[in-house]
Amino acid sequence: MSLTREGAINKAAFDFHGHGGYAIARRAVNLDLPPNYQFIFRVRAEAPAENLEFKLVSGDNVWWLNRRDFVFPREWTTLKTTKRKIEFAWGPSREELRHIDSMEVVVTAGSGGKGTVWFSDPEIELLPPSPTEAVHVATNTVDFGAKRELGGLEIVPPAKVRVFLDDVEQQAEATERFVWLPDAEARRIRVEGARAIVVEPPAWAESANDFWAIVAKHARRGDYPRYLIGEQPYWTVVGADGADAEALVGEDGNVEPFKGGESIEPFLIVRGKRLTWADVPITQSLAEGDLPIPSVTWRAPGVTMTMTAAVSASSMLQLRYRVRGDAALQLEVRPFQVNPSTQFLNAPGGVARAKSAALRDVPRQTRAREVEIDIPLQKGAKRQPFARIARDWHEKLDRVRIDIGGAPEIARTIRTSLAYTLIHRDGAELKPGSRSYDRAWIRDGALLGAMLLRLGHAAEAKAFAEWFAKYQYEDGKVPCCVDWRGADPVPENDSHGEFIFLVREIERLTGERLLQSHVDAAARYIESLRTYEGLVTESISHEGYSAKPVHSYWDDFFAIQGVPAIQRDLLASMNKVIEQHHLDYVPASVELADFDPTSTAIGISPLGIQLPPLRRTYDRYFAEIAKPREDWTPYEMRIIGAMVRLGDRAHALELIDRFLLDCRPAAWNEWAEVVGREVR
Repeated sequence: MSLTREGAINKAAFDFHGHGGYAIARRAVNLDLPPNYQFIFRVRAEAPAENLEFKLVSGDNVWWLNRRDFVFPREWTTLKTTKRKIEFAWGPSREELRHIDSMEVVVTAGSGGKGTVWFSDPEIELLPPSPTEAVHVATNTVDFGAKRELGGLEIVPPAKVRVFLDDVEQQAEATERFVWLPDAEARRIRVEGARAIVVEPPAWAESANDFWAIVAKHARRGDYPRYLIGEQPYWTVVGADGADAEALVGEDGNVEPFKGGESIEPFLIVRGKRLTWADVPITQSLAEGDLPIPSVTWRAPGVTMTMTAAVSASSMLQLRYRVRGDAALQLEVRPFQVNPSTQFLNAPGGVARAKSAALRDVPRQTRAREVEIDIPLQKGAKRQPFARIARDWHEKLDRVRIDIGGAPEIARTIRTSLAYTLIHRDGAELKPGSRSYDRAWIRDGALLGAMLLRLGHAAEAKAFAEWFAKYQYEDGKVPCCVDWRGADPVPENDSHGEFIFLVREIERLTGERLLQSHVDAAARYIESLRTYEGLVTESISHEGYSAKPVHSYWDDFFAIQGVPAIQRDLLASMNKVIEQHHLDYVPASVELADFDPTSTAIGISPLGIQLPPLRRTYDRYFAEIAKPREDWTPYEMRIIGAMVRLGDRAHALELIDRFLLDCRPAAWNEWAEVVGREVR
């Protein structure tokens, strides 16, 4: 990147070379912020769509507006960033931002391309207090006497209307009751066709998801997806082994064929009444209990409907609807993803961001007893019989026989988890998910690879290691993550050891030596990071440390795989922290001396690191989980392996039983990313 000035204009030239990366323009300031404000700067560019970030920095705290996949204008365009659009990004404190030390304009790789951006210095502009209350107007017209911000309208009573702001007709997202007008300003409002209106304040609906949540909460339950009314939804994935595209299937029978796109939602017409997911008991199942061919069944008096989804080896999504009883099936293509609005990382869920011509021919209503719909997820997709798809999955999942007497659900869950791993795999790339987590982290890939090696898929583990090695930097650094843009440059200091761990596991379990020059380079890079008492330097590789980098022992557990001498320094550091803080548990980091038994567990299993005496580390953990808790994360399953390594069979079995009870839906053999005490 190069940053220069052309008079009063900044010029940032960048070339991401098809990889991840960022170009930062930073300006130091000493600025107290007024109660309400906006920052304004002008921008033009000769560049592809990338992410454009505007950041405000106060100490270690960062606040921002991230304009994802921003299409840069060729002509000078003014960008306004109001206070209410600025969100907390990271840092130790979420207190209201009142003072800033610096501001940044950042271009981060969206397309991974090259280009030039010209922009003026951001300037702050004082704004009057933003309206916070709705204004009820007894007619269909209002003149405020001066321009004011608004967020939308409520039409009283609901009706088909035309909306004019300062005599300009608006083409707004709307229902008969609500009209969404994001970032709108007007002095005069006229709504033809309305008797009365309610003018909503600007913060009423900040996003499309907020707007449709308002609509859904005023509608009949079942008319919209669960997540729009604040209910936790569950879903699963279907796809072909190693293919790029996967579809999502919701617990209520809605199907999202394409990432970020519309969904197909079923309804039943029974004796003239339209039944939704809220009107019927619903159950889920997998073919033969563990194959990735999910079904959803609705039951009403005298009527059943079962939707089954499968994907052929060439990526044809095949949906089958079977209706029994006196009912008509109604299918609607709706502008809502199965991926819910609570999912925001990398691929925002909720309201669909794209439409697909492949869904144009979905039948709208039929009394046929069986309906089959084929949707190609990629070019050249061909249909296969459901039985053939099942046989293909058997071949992949049955290579290692798992027989656990009295607990067949454990073996079923292992086989289904293997299937999900193969579905999420894009060619050689091992990925933990298909939407928000549609990236290849070495952290996940190393541990997924260890699983694949044990379940008859050594070739896939080897292919991933060889693919990931191509993105290693010249100095030996192993990137934390790779996606379609290339290697992510963010330093996470567990990554180098994780790569070495995977290569060594391949060698140990297959006898094949590979990638030795890459392993040696990664080990040398780890050695260069030993800047603090023999430990590797700070990083944010552990999610709990995203606010501020720390010396995380998690990083050292993996670093030992390449530099065994770190083991001695790790023990010395841990014992020092234990003594300084009078701990009765093994700490997870130097600075925080924090209790994190799931992080500690990875050092025990699978890594076999020598730790100080565990003292009460796991006594405390089991005492804590014996009490009611609001939620937990499946990361805790690492502790099962630690208990096995420690010879504590009773506690290992206790955790297995406890965790299996929280599969949701139970028949799909999977867990939510965060498991709440209550299902909804």
